[in-house]
Amino acid sequence: MKDVRLLYASTVAEDFDPADLDDILQTARTRNAAEGISGVLFFNTSHFIQCIEGSRKAINSLYNDMQTDPRHHDLVIMSYRDIEQRMFSGWEMAYIQPGEISEEILESHSMPPGFNPATIDEDMANAMLVLLLQHLEK
Repeated sequence: MKDVRLLYASTVAEDFDPADLDDILQTARTRNAAEGISGVLFFNTSHFIQCIEGSRKAINSLYNDMQTDPRHHDLVIMSYRDIEQRMFSGWEMAYIQPGEISEEILESHSMPPGFNPATIDEDMANAMLVLLLQHLEK
């Protein structure tokens, strides 16, 4: 059975506490390890973009749970597809902090400044994934 890759973006809740990020990452890494999910999370203080890969059942279950998480809202699926190979197989949940990827780098890959998910199409989202992967491999 093939794995799937889900790429989504969401808006950070107004009452989001940066300390919540540690809980998100710890919970994700524990659950993802148990469920065979890999992925990466990018956070820029106002939005999340996350790519998760795994079995269709595990990804669908995780995404359903994420929709009820009060720490973010306005979830937008940017891409959901069958995959032949995982991009983030080495990470239960890699994390890219704000500022690790500069606005100049994002703009050089045709990513709009400020990262607003409403302005990104699937091609841009895939470019973002490649950029995140390159950053992680450094």
